[in-house]
Amino acid sequence: ATHPDLRHEAARVHAACRPLDAHTDLPLMLDHPDFDFARRRHPESPLSQIDAPRIAEGGAAGLFFAIFTNQGPCTPEGRDYAFDLARRIFTRTRSLIESNASTVALALDTTDFHSITATGRAAIFLGVENGWPVGTDLSRLSVLHSLGARYLGLCHLEHNDLCDSSTGTPPPPHGGLSELGREAVLECNRLGILVDVSHASDETAREAAALSRAPVIASHSN
Repeated sequence: ATHPDLRHEAARVHAACRPLDAHTDLPLMLDHPDFDFARRRHPESPLSQIDAPRIAEGGAAGLFFAIFTNQGPCTPEGRDYAFDLARRIFTRTRSLIESNASTVALALDTTDFHSITATGRAAIFLGVENGWPVGTDLSRLSVLHSLGARYLGLCHLEHNDLCDSSTGTPPPPHGGLSELGREAVLECNRLGILVDVSHASDETAREAAALSRAPVIASHSN
């Protein structure tokens, strides 16, 4: 990584490709009192995942910040808690972006992406990791879209109302997508929210890809 020829080639590729990082966990840092997005941190720092100076140094034209809720109970109370939590994280994340307007800006579509990167800033998209906040009420997808959500990770480490997870407690309850999950995929298509199959079971991923009227993504599945 320190060889000058490799660094030159990496810079050339980045400049040509305008790379997009499909999944960053920065919103998880917002609760930490010592986290300062504007300050460059040492790579060994526990708060080092991402910061504004290294976004610029890394050459990313765009990044997705993941609005994550760790799976809890699929009960009316649990679903309401998850939805309220997701909305609070959206608000705090958007506030962070707005307070660092000299280096990043919120992007809602490709037009925003091009206009933001033309100014030398990084375009920040927002994605939802885990469909738990949706619960059994698909109208919540419209709310999340209005807050800026442009992809939906259907699940996380456990099964939920929408689908089976790749790591969920056996046996999987749905055999892939639930009926509600199938409706959610089509509603995401209608709204303009990408369907993300990271963490989903093989059956869920195959069903989503077959059903979706738009390409699905796997934002961070190795």
